[in-house]
Amino acid sequence: MIELDPQTREYIKKEFSKLQNPVKIIFFGGDNCQYCHEIKEILNTVKSLAPEGKIIMEEHDFEKERELAESLGIDKYPATVLKAGTKKVYFYGIMSGYEFGSLVEDIIDLSTDEIQLDPETIKFAEKINRDVRLQVFVTPTCPYCPRAVRLAHKLAMVNPKIRADMVEAIEFPDLSNKYMVSGVPKTILTVDGEDVDSIVGAVPEPHFLEWLKKNIRD
Repeated sequence: MIELDPQTREYIKKEFSKLQNPVKIIFFGGDNCQYCHEIKEILNTVKSLAPEGKIIMEEHDFEKERELAESLGIDKYPATVLKAGTKKVYFYGIMSGYEFGSLVEDIIDLSTDEIQLDPETIKFAEKINRDVRLQVFVTPTCPYCPRAVRLAHKLAMVNPKIRADMVEAIEFPDLSNKYMVSGVPKTILTVDGEDVDSIVGAVPEPHFLEWLKKNIRD
């Protein structure tokens, strides 16, 4: 398990006292995985700070359990899925540094089902009837990236038609090159399997909403 200072541990324990519904953490690793050991340590540390039974951990081998991975929409590893009921959010790569906070806050949101978004954003997200994917490219040292990840993940919690992935840019260089990621956070919007637009930076929620409205039409 990772080492956290006593103040951080007590803060997370206090926040996790709010947990209501169980959250399942599903991790997929493999043999050729630079940070799988560290990711598992992070996940086990988080689980250890939650009340008994509120976080359930599963570990799988991507290469040996491809059918299960595909059923969850996972096409690469290391991958972590947080799941509560029909709600899911995805992390590809290590959620260390600033992204550790995203992991903790996502667990709380999924367990309590309390999504803090503007009413207009929620209204628009609920109406989406197309397959939408948001890939948010990050690095652990980026202080602005969690804001972009959390906004995408919250949208995915509102509507299962929206899928949101955190992608650690350095661990997935092919994807980063494909989407010309030169600065983070960078969010790629895919609608019905087609990449339609991207946006750089942790833009405010109202601006992000207008960007979505421009690109997602019935």
